[in-house]
Amino acid sequence: MLLSKVTRQNGDLFFAGCNLKSLKTPRFVYRKRTFQEQMGALRSQFGAIMPLEIYYSVKANPHPEIVKALARAGSSFLAYHPRHLRTLKTLAIPASRVLYFGPTLSGQEVRSALKEGISQFIVDSEQQLGLISAAKPAPPLSILVRIKPDEQKHKGVLYQERPSFGVSPKKALSILLTCAKLPFVKKIGIHLHTATQNTDAAGWLAELQRIEPVMVRLKKKNIHLDYLDLGGGFPIPYANNKAVSIETLGKIIKKPLKRFHGLFPKMRLILEPGRFLVGPAGILVSRVIQVREQGKIRSLTVDSS
Repeated sequence: MLLSKVTRQNGDLFFAGCNLKSLKTPRFVYRKRTFQEQMGALRSQFGAIMPLEIYYSVKANPHPEIVKALARAGSSFLAYHPRHLRTLKTLAIPASRVLYFGPTLSGQEVRSALKEGISQFIVDSEQQLGLISAAKPAPPLSILVRIKPDEQKHKGVLYQERPSFGVSPKKALSILLTCAKLPFVKKIGIHLHTATQNTDAAGWLAELQRIEPVMVRLKKKNIHLDYLDLGGGFPIPYANNKAVSIETLGKIIKKPLKRFHGLFPKMRLILEPGRFLVGPAGILVSRVIQVREQGKIRSLTVDSS
């Protein structure tokens, strides 16, 4: 647990080498080494199966210091909005390390991203691919097609919502076949995102089984799949929620991933962790303003409430 990293020295609390008593509150404090440890856990579980690339989901926490720390740890970045691109540019993150997905993508957004040198896009519809094509991109692009998860909700999803982005596996195959014919597309891939904070390991396996026929069809047509992107949603534990460990998840989905790599030996695996990298790394430091005693109940008022 993260709180085990908080120690007491001479009556003061310390976290990540910082004396918490000396801080103005409320304040978040992050332990940068945890970023490296979480990335290491992903590399340990998935990096041995096929070449692995980690793209931090900037929307999880776009604070510049966090982005810089993750860049130093070797992460690339998934941007969802033009302001994310501006943040990354300000921090001198190369455009080659940025993957862009705009759920409400517009023609202007595409043109702006291309102008900044972005060459990796996720699309969730034929219309979005059309917007990119209409922009007449000069550089060779990588296009990943997002497949919508099964309508049946995973039992382990902490934040339940109806899947909203992506296409069916059948439609994804059609879009990928179109991409393979476009002169400005150099590489293609499949993108998945099972759910946010998904603790249902069986659900991950089911989604991989759903996309296997798409891969088989591409192989039969002699079309190479360059990327398999599993998205994010890797769970972390909360007080009322026991997350499936990344080790358990890795063991469960390792077999289909090996099959996929057998179909496409040069394929690379992409992961898009957000909460998984930064959630376990930080604490909120607050001061107690008032203590109330009501019978057997003791309640605290803090300056972050």
